[in-house]
This record gives sequence, C-alpha cells and structure tokens, in this order.
Amino acid sequence: MPTPVRVVFEGELKPILRKLVGTLLNIGGGSMSYREWTPAEMVNLDLMPGPDVDVVADLSRELPFVDCSFDHVLCTSVLEHVSQPEQVVSEIRRVLKPGGRLVLYVPYLFPVHPDPRDYWRFSPDGLDVLCSDLKPVKRIAVGGPFLLIANILYLKLSQRLPHRLRHKWGRLMGSLAVRLDSMSRDADRWASGWLWVLDKVRRTG
Repeated sequence: MPTPVRVVFEGELKPILRKLVGTLLNIGGGSMSYREWTPAEMVNLDLMPGPDVDVVADLSRELPFVDCSFDHVLCTSVLEHVSQPEQVVSEIRRVLKPGGRLVLYVPYLFPVHPDPRDYWRFSPDGLDVLCSDLKPVKRIAVGGPFLLIANILYLKLSQRLPHRLRHKWGRLMGSLAVRLDSMSRDADRWASGWLWVLDKVRRTG
C-alpha cells in the first residue's frame, strides 16, 4: 500500500541505494526488494519463498553466510518483527565486510502491523544501543507531525477510494506533509520512522 510514510521513506532511500556498489544483502526484502534502485549485486533474503526471493532463512537463527560476505546490508521494516533484534544486528555485523555499510529503517510513530508479530519501536537512543558496534554516518528522521497525521488519515480513509486513486493520493499527501514538516522546528520528535546509515569500522593494529 503506497502510504504517505512509504512515499517519503522511499524518497529518502532511493538516492542512498543508488550509491551502493559491490554485493548487497537485503534482509526481509520479500517482494519489496528495491533491486532496480541499486547497481549493487543484491541477494534478497526472506522468511518465505517468493518470486524475487533468492534465499529463504529464519532470522532467529544464524544467517546462512560466512563472515564478511557482503559489502552492504539493507534492512528495512524488519527489526520490529523479530523477537531478538540484537541477534539480527549482530549477524548483520558478522556478514558485513570491514568498512561495509548497513542501511537500516525502523518505524517509530507508526501503527501496529503484525507480520506475523510486531514487537518493538526504536527511538534514536534505542538504536544507539542496538547498533553500538557500528558507526552511524547518517541519521534521517522520516517525517514529522504532519506526515504522522497524513498517514493516519490515509490508512483510515483510503479503503473508500478506488484502487487506482490510492497511489496518487498517498503521493500527494506525502508531498504536502513533507513541505509542512520542513517548517516545524521539532519535526524529528514526531518521526514516523528512522532511516540510518551505519558503517562497520575497520579494525586497526
């Protein structure tokens, strides 16, 4: 569903993915692999098989890759659905090459959406603890109070619209909310989600 939050989030994500080269592991990508947005060689991993899924694996267990396998890892809207997110982040760090990059998105002020469970919401302080072994290089607050309101209205009212109009309405509401949030001094307090870029620091000595 092209919600206003997804429209804004993907607008922030696309230029980040375009700059990635080498190998890219997409964790929990499912049908939303974003493969066409990046020149990197993507391996799409998901819990369930699908037409765009390359590897099927359970995130509660060790990832089926040797250490330092990938130049980059993409993990979007996944950590809230796993019971032990710290284990997943540890595995991400293990399979990243030294100097490798993690592109991470988690929802914050966003409705409960079981898939099959919805356990967590992460504040910036929580992400700092969860990703303490990685170095943040970019922190993006996705939206503010107006995107939050736009998303609620969309989710409550879009079912009444013809399917062909939902995408246009989602984009229109997302674009308007971004303009209004840009005038808010404390927009990040009301973020719908957090898009972070983090590096695995090369060890010296």
